[in-house]
Amino acid sequence: MTEVDTSNLVDVVYQSEVPGTGDPAEDYFEASKIHPSSVPWDMPGVLRLERSERMRELTTRSTRRYEGRPAVPLPEPAPAAAPLESVLAARRSAEAFGDGALGEDVLASLLVRSYGITGAMGGHTLRPAPSGGALYPLDLYVVPHRVGSLRAQGRYHFDPFGPVLTDVGDCDPQALRTGLNAGNLSGEPALTVVVSAVFWRSRFKYGQRALRFVLMEAGHVVQNLLLLAEAHGLAARPVGGFFDGPLTAAMPDHNGVDDAPVYAVLIGPAAA
Repeated sequence: MTEVDTSNLVDVVYQSEVPGTGDPAEDYFEASKIHPSSVPWDMPGVLRLERSERMRELTTRSTRRYEGRPAVPLPEPAPAAAPLESVLAARRSAEAFGDGALGEDVLASLLVRSYGITGAMGGHTLRPAPSGGALYPLDLYVVPHRVGSLRAQGRYHFDPFGPVLTDVGDCDPQALRTGLNAGNLSGEPALTVVVSAVFWRSRFKYGQRALRFVLMEAGHVVQNLLLLAEAHGLAARPVGGFFDGPLTAAMPDHNGVDDAPVYAVLIGPAAA
């Protein structure tokens, strides 16, 4: 077995020197740990939620509401019958996108089957992605470039209880392009899905642990989107290295602290 020289590991990881006691990453990880002896303090909302029927009722409809905005009903999702084994084996992060548009039925398949309502159990609605406490702190926003009759460079919110798309206004294409930080890709995707987090939906129950749960869930949802895109023969590229300021600016109803984009996916026809 070949031994790996780890003498420079500290320099590689920390670039300069081992951080002191104020390292934010280490401090957060320590603060978000759960201990058997201190569960009531580590997860302060658990008992409160158990005691309040009204709070439990509110958590069963976790999604943003845009009252008074135009709503576009989603059609029946297009079939995606590719075998799971082949989809898992073929999934790749796309380097390029081809021309052509997507139908709204394909968009419905991507959204409904990744984060739509699949049933109910124990008073909670259920979705295809696991969620800590079934609190579902995420929202999906679609910026279509070439999707059916949807407005190019509009911004739509996916309401899984419709299921409908709510037109929430325009999206600045330059802010979106700058924010995504994906200039190395060729071609333009047919749509961009921005996964946004409303952190308080999870934090009121789980305290500091909530951020871990929110990011885990974002990964579950994006993996669903990637596999569905592959099942429809589409190219897809997850984007985690986005620029927070410009991407948040492209979503003017987010302040970047209480609610913020945490992941994005570009989807479209594959390059020839």
